[in-house]
Amino acid sequence: MSLPPDTSYATSQSWSQAFYEHPENADGILYPSRHDPQQVLAALFDRSQSLLTVKRHGTLRDHLGNSFFGLLDHYGMALL
Repeated sequence: MSLPPDTSYATSQSWSQAFYEHPENADGILYPSRHDPQQVLAALFDRSQSLLTVKRHGTLRDHLGNSFFGLLDHYGMALL
């Protein structure tokens, strides 16, 4: 999945800058996925870094197991 070569990010970048500069100092934004609008994604601004901690919970394979292949099927993709 890729964007067409003529895709412009100007509008989304303008919105992102406006949210970043807003007096409320949001740490990021939530938005619907372009590929799957039922999924909500998060974009975090750099200022939120000090609020986050990293915990290791194993590998992605540990958590996905065989469901990874179900995700590939769901989105019409394949692993070669």
